[in-house]
Amino acid sequence: FFIALLLNLKMHIPLVLGVIHEYGFLRRWGRSVLSRFWPNNVRLIAVSEPICEEICSGLPHLYGRVHVVPHAMDKVHLLDSISARKSLNIPPDSYCFGVIGRLVWKKNHELLLRAFAELDEGPILALVGDGELKDNLKELSLALGIEHRVIFCGHQENAKTLIKAFDAFVLPSGEEEAFGVVLLEAMAASIPILSSDAAGPKSVIGDTGMTFRCKNKDDLVLKLKLMRLLTEKEIAEFTTRGSRRLEENFSIGAISKKFRGLPEL
Repeated sequence: FFIALLLNLKMHIPLVLGVIHEYGFLRRWGRSVLSRFWPNNVRLIAVSEPICEEICSGLPHLYGRVHVVPHAMDKVHLLDSISARKSLNIPPDSYCFGVIGRLVWKKNHELLLRAFAELDEGPILALVGDGELKDNLKELSLALGIEHRVIFCGHQENAKTLIKAFDAFVLPSGEEEAFGVVLLEAMAASIPILSSDAAGPKSVIGDTGMTFRCKNKDDLVLKLKLMRLLTEKEIAEFTTRGSRRLEENFSIGAISKKFRGLPEL
């Protein structure tokens, strides 16, 4: 994006679009000052409403130059539950809460492990992904006495194709999570979702899943228990709403229409 800005000084470029995926992109002093001198043909695309709000509240001179165009989810071939569980070494008959994401601090896996430790024996937790906190999280699961109920699946190529291995998908991320593409993947797989109510994830799932108060372990424990007690009818209601929301708001067709509908285009 900044290379494009430099080229924009010397070349005739009709439009420069910068796509912002995370919070804080313009939080640095130098970047915020630079933004006051952008030519009028520079526009920003935020992948979620909360990112747009952060930019405009901190840099009001950019109001009207930031548009919201979320991530899209294309159709993907999903492995069936049995095959997916076999790939991840998940016991076929256990109730499984699943997470997909890098094992880094902003994903808040520690909160999930501590909450999961307060559940009765029975369900298992599968963590798909790798990262700098893997060893710490393994040590924590051992300290909590739940190492026999937590499966560290490691990095998986095309992890989204394995999502049917889970009975429920959990996103424990906090306020730092700006969107959560994995939520779209869970919607596409018709898996019930439990997510934090942080602004980014909440902007994705709307009313299509269950939420817990961000970074609140006790509420997460309660919602994990409630999630496991959902009836088939209740699960169907969540997943049907999720499929509808995915098609209407996050499909390739919907996003293409929104992008092409930007005033500048």
